[in-house]
Amino acid sequence: MKLRKLSASAVKNKRVIFRVGYDVPLTKKGKGFVVADDSRIKASLETLRFLQKQNATIIILTWLKRPGGKVVEDLRLDPIAKHLSELIKHPVYKLDECVGKDVEEFIDTVAPGSIVMLENVRFHKGEDANSPTFAKQLARLGDIVVFDAFAHAHRDVASTTGLLKLLPSVAGYSMQNEVAMLGKLLKGTKHPFTVIMGGAKVSDKIGVLEQFLHRADHILIGGAMAHAFLEAHSIKTWKSLREKYVNSLHRTTHSIAVELFSNARLGQIVLPTDLVATKESMRTSRVVNLNTDKIAADELFVDIGPKTIKEFTKIIKTSRTIFWNGPMGLFEKKPFSKGTAAIAKAVATNKGFTILGGGDTERAISELRLGKRYTHVSTGGGASLEFLAHGSLPVIDYLQ
Repeated sequence: MKLRKLSASAVKNKRVIFRVGYDVPLTKKGKGFVVADDSRIKASLETLRFLQKQNATIIILTWLKRPGGKVVEDLRLDPIAKHLSELIKHPVYKLDECVGKDVEEFIDTVAPGSIVMLENVRFHKGEDANSPTFAKQLARLGDIVVFDAFAHAHRDVASTTGLLKLLPSVAGYSMQNEVAMLGKLLKGTKHPFTVIMGGAKVSDKIGVLEQFLHRADHILIGGAMAHAFLEAHSIKTWKSLREKYVNSLHRTTHSIAVELFSNARLGQIVLPTDLVATKESMRTSRVVNLNTDKIAADELFVDIGPKTIKEFTKIIKTSRTIFWNGPMGLFEKKPFSKGTAAIAKAVATNKGFTILGGGDTERAISELRLGKRYTHVSTGGGASLEFLAHGSLPVIDYLQ
């Protein structure tokens, strides 16, 4: 899959709408907020520095969280603009709007080579509605779009596909790298090939699981999504978090799990054999052996157990290709982060081709400071899953 690549001739002295995925976690500090994890910002810096060298006026466009089409003061992009400016040691002009006459006039007056960050594009209802009128307002700000927001590339909205319909566009370096790396999982992978799936949702992983049933040697399932698969084996998970997804064909997570098992080879899908159980207060916990112990009706599972960690690690050690998306438990709470940490370290020590999906997986390995020990850590959780399920994304159609 070939994307239109960034070149000096395409952007030199131009007004460039730099579409990035700066939807980063913030943390409270004093009366304001600061960036808690800048992985996605750093992923865009190679492209940004290239644009600077070409004396382009860089107009940064992104969103933060889900303000629902209205202004939410805590979701303004000022902390992100400040953090970026500190990273690149260059002024970043932060505007309080992303469209309109005032924005257009400001961009017309800044010197070539300036960097301008527009306000959170999701403050406008026209963004998620993919309003052609709103997309035209955005398009008036630049001459060309450099798209580097892989994490947003599966969204069919005004600042992605809507904008790309209206202006010439090329893929930034991060976008090119994401597509190249993830694309390797869809062709010529070295075996044994192991897929590790966790997190809460089954619904957004169905396509990937169906795709990899034909490619992977092992599919290891942990996290809350394992509960649906355990229920399919008649193992009660009681109060444990469990998605009850029903799509247009009225398929529940239970029926999906049963179907995947029926299509899998013997031993291909590997489920936990023990789990950490706790009660809603989460003051105490215990390890439950799923073959010999019973879980009480007032308990819930929050992590994989030591036996499962050992079994998963053994498979990981012998694998030559690994794709991992989703934590093994409630990793945000330290007592229940052991499973995720153990799997992260096992994959980090593997010398093969290792790719991690974004989202919670990216946050987990960032906290463990293991990011540089994998072949590639994707900036997109949902985007990486959709790409692997379908082989493309809505934005990619406009970048080829």
